[in-house]
Amino acid sequence: MKANIPALIFGLTSRSDGIQTMEGRFMRAIIEKRAVMIATTLSLTAGCAMQSAETGGTANQIGNIPANVVALADPNQDISTARLLPDDGCFWYEHRGPVETTLVPLRSPEGNPICAAREA
Repeated sequence: MKANIPALIFGLTSRSDGIQTMEGRFMRAIIEKRAVMIATTLSLTAGCAMQSAETGGTANQIGNIPANVVALADPNQDISTARLLPDDGCFWYEHRGPVETTLVPLRSPEGNPICAAREA
């Protein structure tokens, strides 16, 4: 007799003539639904994770900012993590606080945000 691992783990029972009992069919349906939900969840989250890899281009890479932007920026900011965000056309850098790391607008010594020139 071949051992039925799901039957042993989840308590699926069958009669001696090979027909599953009502309890066995109910448990099998629960297991199949759970497997479908897990597969769907993994597929959806994998698709979300792939989107962040698509934001590319050399202009948007961390630390790849023009020399004139470096000259404009306040010296108390971490220029090595600065990047141009295409959403607003401004430069942002990573501020590493005691609890979390947050993107903050790159600012001049006067406090003005530094943004790229907009195309007409």
